[in-house]
Amino acid sequence: MSDKISFDVLATLARQLSPAERVRLIAQVAATLQESDFAPTGQPGPKRSSYGLLKGLDLSARDIEDARHDLFGGFPREDIG
Repeated sequence: MSDKISFDVLATLARQLSPAERVRLIAQVAATLQESDFAPTGQPGPKRSSYGLLKGLDLSARDIEDARHDLFGGFPREDIG
């Protein structure tokens, strides 16, 4: 048997286990994930400020009006009651 196994094969094998064996499998996988780098630390990452996100973007009132017209020009539609 190769070192790597596909998810589909693993899922098929897991379905063949008894409910008690499935619980043991889940517990073992959870313990393995907690020991690895995949486990969340419980601490959220630093939040990035959106301040200045649009800095340097030269939008005029006309640009905004054109975008609104493009988005909402056909709203409400007559074919929807």
